[in-house]
Amino acid sequence: METGGLILLCAILIFAAYFFGRVGYAIENDKKEKSDYEKMNEAINEAVNKEDNQTRNLLLRTLKNIGCQYEVNSKDNIIFKYQGEEFLIEASNESAFIMIWDLWWSGLDLDSSDVDKLKRAINETNLKSSLTTLYSIDEEDNKIGLHSKCNVLFIAEIPNIELYLKANLESFFTMHQIMKKEFDNLQEKQDISNQEKAQTRVVVKGF
Repeated sequence: METGGLILLCAILIFAAYFFGRVGYAIENDKKEKSDYEKMNEAINEAVNKEDNQTRNLLLRTLKNIGCQYEVNSKDNIIFKYQGEEFLIEASNESAFIMIWDLWWSGLDLDSSDVDKLKRAINETNLKSSLTTLYSIDEEDNKIGLHSKCNVLFIAEIPNIELYLKANLESFFTMHQIMKKEFDNLQEKQDISNQEKAQTRVVVKGF
């Protein structure tokens, strides 16, 4: 009996060791499979986030978030309106910078007497604004047009990127005011000069 009992006890212990060993192996294997699954999900999420955060993709998403409906023209540039003004942005996923354009926002007839004054106002404005303003000539319509642009960093790491984009767009309206003020100042100087010339007496010899 003692020998038989000992054999039975050994058999039970061996079975228990085998059973719990298998259970432990199954648990560890399940953990490994779960870990591999989590790693795969993390890799997928990382790839998706990286794609979403590329410059152009990030810009399009940000435009939607600030309520701007955009279109893409034949040159793959992004066109949209903000506060009634039409903007164009050149953006690529291969660059961390975007170029924002405010095209033909003002202009004059080429035969206007204010053309030279406008060119001088552009130079003064460029000295006082972070934007660059330039002009182009449309000989067919006999017009000179004003265009402004700025090159800005646009990456996902920028905090409050929606506010950041809005601030850059609103800087164009600030520049419009600077340009108008410079033009008005030149006009005022010209008016004063003309008045002084008109008031100058012509002294005729002998009188």
